[in-house]
Order: sequence, then C-alpha cells, then structure tokens
Amino acid sequence: MRPGSPSSWRRCSTFGTNTGGGFVDQHGREYLIRNVGLTKRLDDLRNTVVTYRAGQPVLLRQVAEVAFAPAVKRGDAGYNGRSAVIVSIQKQPGADTVDLTRRIEATLASIQKTLPAGVKADNIQFRQATFIETSIGNIRQVLLEAAAVVAVVERAAGSDVLVQEARERSLRTMSLDAFLAERVADFAAGGTLVDQPFQARHLEGMIRCYVSGTRVAGFGAQYVTALAPPEHGRAPPRLYSGPDDERFQRLRRQLEADWIPRMTDLLGLAPDDLPVVWDADFLLGAKDAAGEDTYVLCEINASSVYSIPDEAHDALAATTLRRLADARARWTARRA
Repeated sequence: MRPGSPSSWRRCSTFGTNTGGGFVDQHGREYLIRNVGLTKRLDDLRNTVVTYRAGQPVLLRQVAEVAFAPAVKRGDAGYNGRSAVIVSIQKQPGADTVDLTRRIEATLASIQKTLPAGVKADNIQFRQATFIETSIGNIRQVLLEAAAVVAVVERAAGSDVLVQEARERSLRTMSLDAFLAERVADFAAGGTLVDQPFQARHLEGMIRCYVSGTRVAGFGAQYVTALAPPEHGRAPPRLYSGPDDERFQRLRRQLEADWIPRMTDLLGLAPDDLPVVWDADFLLGAKDAAGEDTYVLCEINASSVYSIPDEAHDALAATTLRRLADARARWTARRA
C-alpha cells in the first residue's frame, strides 16, 4: 500500500465514522452494538495510519498537512465588482429610523479611521431614512405651497380692492398696499406670485386627468368651491371614471396627441421620463366658436396623485411592465 492509493484514501474517508458491531443476546433480549468513532480532534486524524513501510506505520501527519477547512460557502457579497462584506441592520419596533440611521453613520465614520487602507465602511447601499426624509421634505413643500394665499383680487371703490381668499372663503375690502404688505411674509418664506387669469366658469367644475406615461388612464370630476361665495356650501366628493368616459374624450385626444408631446419637447423629456402615474387638472375655459368647451390647465401633480380611478390600475401595471421589459432588454444588450 502506498500514500495516494485507493486504500489510503479509503482509510482517511472512513476516519471518525460509526460502525456496526453486530449484536449480543442477554437475558432473552437482543442488544445492538455500535462502534462510535466520531471525533472532532485534529490530532486523532493526524495520527491515522494510512499505510505501512518496512513494517512501520505511516501516519497521515507525516505525509500531509492536516487542518480545519473553511466552512462551505453559502453566499457571497460584492460591491462594484469586488468582494465585500454586507451588513444589514434591522431596527427594533418603535425606534426612530432617521435618528438610528444617523447614529449608525456616525459610528461607521469612526470605524473607518481604524480600518486598513483600501477598506471602506461607508458604502451605504440602501438607506430607509432617505425615503422618510424625502417624504417629510415633500410634505413641508406642500404645506408651504398650501399656506400661500389663493385669492381673487378685484378693484373696489377708490384705491381699495376686494379680496376673496380661497383659504377662508372670506371677502375683505382693503387697500392694495395693505394686501401686498400681507404677501411680504409669503415671499420671505420662499413663495412666488402666480397671476392667473380668472376663469368665469370655475364653479362648473374641474377635470382631473390621470395619466400613465403619455396615455390617459382615467378621470376625476369635481366641483371647486374655494373661490365661491360662502353661501355656496361645501363641494361634493370627486367622482372617478375610466379613460373611455365619453364626456372627456375631446380633452383626452388633445392631451395625448398635442399637449403632452409639446410639454415633453419643451422640457426636453423623453416619453418614458414621465411618471408611471401623474395628473393634470383642467378648468373649463370659454366656449369656442363651435360652442365646444375649451380647457385651461390649472396644475400638474406628480407626487400627490392618489386616490385614482379603479380603471387606472391596469394602465399603471402595463406601463410598469413595459418599462421593466425595456430596461431588461437594454441591460441584456449591454452584456452581449
């Protein structure tokens, strides 16, 4: 027998295994015998006899280095194509995500000072606090914009103006200088002045067009009473409908065929740069020579769109699926 022979490897492979030892009868009962050879000591394996030379045993440690092998790899991690260690931190229920994130980042910065050259501990791959901070920032911006005064200003007697504010639906007569002085605070907070022509048909309602990419996905019709006389009462809830609502097909055609393409060209956007869901609100303008309604853009929303019509979900899913398929095709082409 020689080292490396099948007999040698068989002895090594059977090291530390349990074997059967038959059975014995005792007092009318049969007992099985098992030889327990399991061991975790490397010295036991090192001293295993693998062969004999000149009548002398050859031990495994005399012909090989015996050591614990690495554990079986169950996964791997990388960053920018290089090996890395990824640490995932789960917060306890009730913990402040933003505060905890900042404390972890501060700890990582202190750890960085003790690491060897070329090792970085500040490559953050997913930061939940960013979503929260962005949402809070959006809310602050919305509150700031909502705090701005929407008002109809008309000339009254002399140098006075009649002001009707949407926020309180109140009517006040005041000097133009006094009105402008009140707006100073709005400008100091970063506000701007939007001078929009008054739409005489504003009490007839507003139409919200829900859009997925470049295609209309549904409508919402509502009455706007913000600038109505106080006695007009509160506005009823918005009523939703699908993209095929006959009342709004003229508006849909204008939006899809003309206004959206012109908007993307003006802003330098590709069609797929538009959100999966966004909306455009329109007030009714003066009727044209043919007696048809015209529409005046009121505002566009891309971050405060929901609720949406039930019929719109299929369009949103289709847009998302198509964009994912296109992205996968581009990725595959780059790898080819």
